[in-house]
Amino acid sequence: MANCLVELSEKNQDRKARFVFIVRDKKEAEQYLFKSQDLVKESNFVEVRDFTALFSDAREYAKELSDSDVFINAATPDFNDEILKLSIKFGASYCDLASDMYNEKTLQTLWFPQQDCDKKLK
Repeated sequence: MANCLVELSEKNQDRKARFVFIVRDKKEAEQYLFKSQDLVKESNFVEVRDFTALFSDAREYAKELSDSDVFINAATPDFNDEILKLSIKFGASYCDLASDMYNEKTLQTLWFPQQDCDKKLK
């Protein structure tokens, strides 16, 4: 997805995409971007050992999180609500690539918990 966003932003002369990856371990994360070495070089990686600390008090990471256009959860559905709250706090859009499609309520109703935040995001 990051590569696609880079390609799209290159067509936009006004603003090039800039990426900040919040990861537990930069070296481990880089292995998943092996086909994107230019992206790795141009991106900022912020290592966070304890995500609960980030979610409970993001002030330490405000510099990296502010001025973001979109927060994307590509990690685990367990982080959906917390990343969604951060995106609202920092005024960014939210993209969920880690949705819990197999939640019983979701399967029966096609309702996702993230939909409760629709008005706040708008």
